[in-house]
Amino acid sequence: MAFLRKQSEPQGDTFTSLNVLFQSLHDAVVVYDENLRIIFANESFEKFVEFPLHELKHIPIEPSLLKDARHFCLGMVFFPSIAAKNITLLQQKPISVARIEIQNPKELHLVLSTFDVHDGGKKYLARVIFDNTQNIKKEKEIIEFLNLAAHHIRTPLSEIQWALESIATDTLSAEDKEIFQKTRLTIKNTLMLAEGILMSIKVDEGRIQTFEEKADLEILIQDLRIMLDEVLSEKNITFSLLVDQNVKTFTLDKKILSVCLFSLLENGALYNRRNGTLEVRARKTNRKICLKNIFVGQRHAKSSRKVLGWEFTLQKNLLKQ
Repeated sequence: MAFLRKQSEPQGDTFTSLNVLFQSLHDAVVVYDENLRIIFANESFEKFVEFPLHELKHIPIEPSLLKDARHFCLGMVFFPSIAAKNITLLQQKPISVARIEIQNPKELHLVLSTFDVHDGGKKYLARVIFDNTQNIKKEKEIIEFLNLAAHHIRTPLSEIQWALESIATDTLSAEDKEIFQKTRLTIKNTLMLAEGILMSIKVDEGRIQTFEEKADLEILIQDLRIMLDEVLSEKNITFSLLVDQNVKTFTLDKKILSVCLFSLLENGALYNRRNGTLEVRARKTNRKICLKNIFVGQRHAKSSRKVLGWEFTLQKNLLKQ
């Protein structure tokens, strides 16, 4: 199949090869010259703009296309800076890549990739349109579901936790006390999970807020360790904590720090080897506070001493000591 039929249009080996490639792509592709005259469009592009190639070759490409609903998608491909609500340039050379978000007249989430094509001494431009709209919509639906579920989990469990805190345990038997403590820990762990989900959503949406208060880092970590007592005990893991005195007390959002640290400590416990050691170290270096969680992976022999773990850094500008 010839790439172009008219003698005035390019017919070199480059276009002949690209024709086969572009037609095989699921993503929309259009090739045009410096005057915005469309030379080629694959079937995916024809479906995207809802025009066949023989019509596209005769449509003047100009900003006024954006004013007409039928031509909007076509105009948006060539004039994204006018049509987009948000546009982010990801790369400039040798291939230009931009992320595009459009809200009106319909919601679109696209990535446009533009590069030069040379044939017979002439330069043309090829633009590939990656349509992420459905993926983004599905992600939003998942986030909305998680947000709703986390709220429905947090509210009743918070009330149950408050009620449990008011119960006097002095008269309980040893067995009942054990059940009581396990119930409290289960509720705390579930609440921490819900808080983590809600916080992740807020961070992703750029609306996280902080509420600073004075905190003792050693006490905070020990409280989190208590929530992991069951897995630590079940795997016979020794927990070790060393916090330098110059980082013990600081002012920070305890909830945010607790959610972040709990997730990391939990991983350290879950993926630790049986009869292992979970070491946590906090120290101050330059303008940062570094927390290290060190353990030997469960799949590594003790003799190999292959250390796994994480390092969590608190920037000085987030802390008021």
